[in-house]
Amino acid sequence: AIAAAACLTVVEPTSNGIGSDAFAIVWTNGKLYGLNASGYSPKSISIEAVKERGYKEIPKHGWIPVTVPGAPAAWAALSERFGKLPLTEVLKPAIDYAENGYPVSPTLGKYWQAAFQTYYK
Repeated sequence: AIAAAACLTVVEPTSNGIGSDAFAIVWTNGKLYGLNASGYSPKSISIEAVKERGYKEIPKHGWIPVTVPGAPAAWAALSERFGKLPLTEVLKPAIDYAENGYPVSPTLGKYWQAAFQTYYK
C-alpha cells in the first residue's frame, strides 16, 4: 500500500501528493489500527492572521491553506510498524518513475494544463 501511495504521488499528483495528508486503516493479526497523518497548520497562521490579510475564510489557493505534509511521516510510521520490507525498498518504484518518467494519460495531461493556468499567475 505504501508503494502504491508513493507511486501515485508521482504519476497522479493532481489527486495525490507527497505534500498531502494521509490516512490508513490496517487490519493485522486480528487487530484494527487507524492512522491520521493530517498535516498541521504552520505556526505563523491563525484565524487572526488570515483576517488581517483581508480574507473572510481560508482561501482555496495560495500559501495560506498549505499544511505541513503528513504523508511522508505516515509512510515511515506504517513501514516501521507493519512493513515487511525496508521503506527504502518500498519507495524504489516511485523514485524510478520520478527519475525516468512514465506515460502520461490524456486525462492527467488535461489536469496539469488546468493547474498550470491556475498556478502560473
